[in-house]
Amino acid sequence: MRIMAISDYHGASDLLFSLGHKLEEITPDLLVFCGDAMKGYARGDEWLAAKRENRPPVRDKPEIRAAFEEDEDCLRQFFAELGGHKIPIVCIPGNMDAPLDRYLTIMRELVTQHPNLQLVHDKEVDIAGVRVGGFGGEIVEETEEFFVLMSPADTILKNLNPDLDILLLHSPPVMERIDLDEGAHKGSALVNQFIEQLNPRLVFCGHAHRAQGWELLFNSVVINPGALKYGNAAIVELQRPTKVDFLKI
Repeated sequence: MRIMAISDYHGASDLLFSLGHKLEEITPDLLVFCGDAMKGYARGDEWLAAKRENRPPVRDKPEIRAAFEEDEDCLRQFFAELGGHKIPIVCIPGNMDAPLDRYLTIMRELVTQHPNLQLVHDKEVDIAGVRVGGFGGEIVEETEEFFVLMSPADTILKNLNPDLDILLLHSPPVMERIDLDEGAHKGSALVNQFIEQLNPRLVFCGHAHRAQGWELLFNSVVINPGALKYGNAAIVELQRPTKVDFLKI
C-alpha cells in the first residue's frame, strides 16, 4: 500500500490546485491527513493570551465570531477538494479544528457527501485489510474543546486496540527532530507512552510545522510530513516503512 501523508493545511487555499494535481500524479492507495484544516488563529491567539495573562479566555470576542464562518469554509473547501479524487482518505482533527462539536457536525456531513472520506478520531477502520486508527487534537494533561482541541491521554486508549498498522495523531511524540519547530520541542511525552502501548507499524503526526522527517520509536516508524501550508507532504510504502520520500506540493 502506497500512502501519501499531509498535515496542517490551515486554510492555505492557494495550494489546493497543486495538491489536486499532485494527487492525480501520484495516485496513492491511501491519503492520510493529520489535522488542522481550519486556520483557527483568532481562537488560538485568545487562548495563548489568556494563558500569559493568567485569566479565563473570552469566547464572545468579535474577531472570534467573525472567524467562525471562515474556519467552516476552510474545512468544507479542503475536504471537498480531497473527496473529489476518489482516493481513500482517513483524517483526524488538529488542535485548531475546534470547537469539537462543530468540527464533528461538519465532518459527518462531508463523510456522507464523500464516501471515500473517513474520520478516525477515537476509532479504527479497515482500509483494504489495513487497520487504521487515530486520535486528534493536542494530547496533554488538560481538556479543552472550544478554543483549541486538547485531550488528556487517559481518554484515548478506550477505543483503539494494539498492533494497528497505521496510527494517525496530530500531536507528535517527544523526539530528536520530528517535534522540533523553530527551536522548540512541541511533542508530548504522553504520546510516547501512547505509541508504546498501541505498537503501530506506522505513525503519522503533525503540529510541528517545520519538523519534516521520520524517526524510529519503539517498534514504530513515526513520520511528520511537515505542514501542508508550506507545501510539504510525504510518501511511504506500508511494506517498506523506513523508505520515506518527502516532496513539495
